[in-house]
Amino acid sequence: MCDLSIIVPAYNSEETIGRCIDGCLSQIGISIELIVVDDGSYDSTPEILHSMARVRSQIRVISVKNGGPSRARNTGIQAAAGNYVAFCDADDWFDENVLKKVLSHVKGTDSSIAVFGYRNIRKDKTTPHAFRCHRVVQAHEFASAVLLDSRVSGFIWNKVYKKDVLAEVQLNESLSVCEDMDFNLRLALKYPEMKVCYVPGALYNYDLRGSESLTRGRDSYESVRSVIERYLDNAM
Repeated sequence: MCDLSIIVPAYNSEETIGRCIDGCLSQIGISIELIVVDDGSYDSTPEILHSMARVRSQIRVISVKNGGPSRARNTGIQAAAGNYVAFCDADDWFDENVLKKVLSHVKGTDSSIAVFGYRNIRKDKTTPHAFRCHRVVQAHEFASAVLLDSRVSGFIWNKVYKKDVLAEVQLNESLSVCEDMDFNLRLALKYPEMKVCYVPGALYNYDLRGSESLTRGRDSYESVRSVIERYLDNAM
């Protein structure tokens, strides 16, 4: 058992996976396992991963047939041995030594989820979305913020989850857009009494400079509406 499992779904990520792994493993003062799920990559990603894993004992590589990021993340959750779980996309990265602060907040407040700020990184500018102060909210407030507050949003990578709350809620592998928003809203429904803490600072770097990242940054209106409608139907 370790403090934190960080799960990275990787698909044809040869240009960025090294930076991602370096950021994940730059966290000190906490015990970490890094689970990288290679989602059927056909570039040099598998070779890079196995090469890094041979010299960095915290890295576990799981190779699966291509099934999309939700399936890869679910695979990582099932394999996770940490008391808490975080996520990082293969073309993004964490700032150095920030997750100890997040774990301190989530443990100190007995919260089930911690939410922290991030930076949108584009070619021409970097835009932070961050909290100025610490705060603890209830599940229904968290759900509202997922829908309305850009600092919270539906993303999975700007949050740390207590492993216990992931036991009965998985990412919906049939969704290709807004699957993380759907996941967070279903967690709020499943655990209405849970506490969620907000951690000050922009700690994660969301890279929108690549063409694939630009595509993933444009949510489908119909998909967002469908996720919201399902949540409202179940919440009423």
